[in-house]
Amino acid sequence: MWWLAHTLKELDYKASYTPTFGLHMSPLEEHAHLLHQQIQEALETHQVSKLDVVTYSMGGLLVRALLTLYPDTPIQQLVMIAPPNQGAEMADWVRRWIPIHELGWDPLAPLLPKAPNVLEEPPAHIPVGIIAGCKQNGAGYSPWLKEDNDGKVCLSETKLERDHQWISVKGRHPSLILHPKPLQQVKSFLQSQSFVTD
Repeated sequence: MWWLAHTLKELDYKASYTPTFGLHMSPLEEHAHLLHQQIQEALETHQVSKLDVVTYSMGGLLVRALLTLYPDTPIQQLVMIAPPNQGAEMADWVRRWIPIHELGWDPLAPLLPKAPNVLEEPPAHIPVGIIAGCKQNGAGYSPWLKEDNDGKVCLSETKLERDHQWISVKGRHPSLILHPKPLQQVKSFLQSQSFVTD
C-alpha cells in the first residue's frame, strides 16, 4: 500500500498510515481491536476528528469487522479495492485442493462464499466506493471462476448490499494498488465521492 499512500500525498492529507496485518494468523476481530487503537492514536496525534480509509482485498473485511465492533469509528469516506465482500469462490476452490483446514488451521474461512455476511456493512452515512478488477472478456483471469474476475475475486463478489459507488477496471488482483487507472479512481472518489467514467 506504500505506493498508493505516496500517490495520495497530493491530496493534502495531514498523514497517511499503511498498517499491515497478518490476517491469516488471527481472527478478524483481534485485528479490528488493534486497528481501532491505531486509529484513535492517529486522531489524537494529528488533532483531527475524521479520517478517510482505503482498503485492499481482505482489508475491506477488516474495516467491516472494525465497524461491526466500533460502529462510531469516525470514517468520513471509504474506498475498497478488490474487496471480497461476498466471500470468494477462489477461497473455496483453494480450500478443496489444499485442505490445510483439516489440520486445524483454516486461514481461508473468513473468505469463503457468504462468510462475510456475519460482518456489518458500512453504515449508510459513510460514502463507499468499490473498485473491482477484471479482464473485461467475460471469463476473467482465472478460468476456474464462474464470471469475470481479477484472478482471485469475481466482479459480483466485490459488491455490498447497501448503496455504493462501483466501478470495474482491467487488471489482476495484485496490480490494482499499483496501476495508474485504479489509483486515479481512488483519488477521484476521495475528492468528489464519485468515479471517473469514460
